[in-house]
Amino acid sequence: MLTVHLNSGIGQLQSRESHLFVPIRVMDKPFFESGLEINRILKFNYMNLGYAGFGVGVFTRIGYHAHDTVKENL
Repeated sequence: MLTVHLNSGIGQLQSRESHLFVPIRVMDKPFFESGLEINRILKFNYMNLGYAGFGVGVFTRIGYHAHDTVKENL
């Protein structure tokens, strides 16, 4: 199964001092990434309780947070 993704995010942080010992970067400018994913390349029945599967995907950053080269964006 082929899946197309477009993820986005934006945000702000009210009280940065509440996050001690954790480096926080704020997403004050929009973040976008898009990608393709192939699901269920391998699919296993797990003890008749459900299925476990294997898939692969590739994503790239687009917009403000994109890097200069394609390799850095993957």
